[in-house]
Amino acid sequence: MFKNTSENRVKKIYDYIQEELNKQYSKIMLDAEEKAQEIISEATANAKSLYLEKIDEIKNEFNKIKNKSIAEAEFNAKQKILKQKNELIHSIFDCALSKLKQYITTDVYVKFLEKSLMEIALNTRSGKIEILLCDSDTIISENIIKALEEKINHKLNTDVSFIISQEKIRAAGGFIARCADGKISYNYTFEAILDRIKEPLRPVVSKILFE
Repeated sequence: MFKNTSENRVKKIYDYIQEELNKQYSKIMLDAEEKAQEIISEATANAKSLYLEKIDEIKNEFNKIKNKSIAEAEFNAKQKILKQKNELIHSIFDCALSKLKQYITTDVYVKFLEKSLMEIALNTRSGKIEILLCDSDTIISENIIKALEEKINHKLNTDVSFIISQEKIRAAGGFIARCADGKISYNYTFEAILDRIKEPLRPVVSKILFE
C-alpha cells in the first residue's frame, strides 16, 4: 500500500512538472509567436517605409528627368522655330536684293544714282569724287555721270566733280563713292542699303509674317 502511495505521489509530481513544462512551453511559444509577429510587423513597416522612400526617390528622379527633358525639348523647339523664322526673314531680304538687281538696267536706277550723288554733293560741297561702279553695271556711262554732275551742281550750288573709277566692285548693284584723298567714302551698294534698313525693318517683317 505504501508502494502504491509512493507511485501516486511520484506520478502527481511528474504530472505537475509536465503541466508546468507544458505551460512554460506554451508561454514560450506564445511569446515567440508574438515576438515573431512583432518582428514581422516591424520589418514589414520598415520595409514598406523603405519601399515608399525608394518609390519617392524614383518618382522625384523621374520628374527631374521628365522636367529636364521637357525643358530641353521646349528649348530645342523654340530654337528651331527661331531659326526657321530668321531663315524666312533672311530669305525675304534676299528676295528684295534680287528684285533690286532687276532695276540696274532701267531709268529707275539712274534716278537712284542721281539722288545718291545729290546726298554726297550736299555733304562734300566741292572736290573730286571717285565713283566705283559694280562689275555688272552696264547702263551708267561717263556721259550720264557728267550730265548728273552738271545738274546737281547747278541745283545745289555745289562744285563737285564725279569721276568713274576704273576699279570695279563686286555687288548686286549700286556704287561706292570716295573722296580723292580716300579719307571719306560712301557705300551705296544695294547690299549696304539693305543692311542699313534691315534691323529697323525686321520687327515689321516679323509681324507681317508671324502674327
